[in-house]
Amino acid sequence: MAGGASNTSGSLASAELYDPATRMWTGTGSLAIDRTNHTATLLRNGQVLVAGGASNTFPFTLASAELYDPASGVWTATGDLHFGRYYHTATLLRNGQVLVAGGFGSGGAHLASAELYDPAPGVWSRTDIMPTERLFYTATLLPNGQVLVAGGVDSGILASAELYNPATGI
Repeated sequence: MAGGASNTSGSLASAELYDPATRMWTGTGSLAIDRTNHTATLLRNGQVLVAGGASNTFPFTLASAELYDPASGVWTATGDLHFGRYYHTATLLRNGQVLVAGGFGSGGAHLASAELYDPAPGVWSRTDIMPTERLFYTATLLPNGQVLVAGGVDSGILASAELYNPATGI
């Protein structure tokens, strides 16, 4: 578990590891930036990508991303998102890239933008935007490699769904 929110201090930078055998939590290295409402994605290489979120400090909407190395317990900065966002989704694709889409942007704007993180060079690239701005929705990797985005809200509750095809970027 990394980051999050506290009743007394707002967004957090602390991180902890859970051992299911002992049912115990232990502290590990802290994030460089306090953040909440971010995503955490386990990459194929065993590292964890934490992207975006909101912070108590400026800038409040984060475009930064960090990688956690479980072997060393250390967080390191990686490439920044093109758009700061929180309440977005992050989906590990079959090719090892991470699709980040939607959420709230700066000033509380609802986002339809989507980006891909490539762990090899540690960079983000833009991909096709969603037809509908979404937050509080689900994104599910399907067996055919496409991502199903469903539900959520924009100016109201959404009952629609969309597919993202990594092969075409649409």
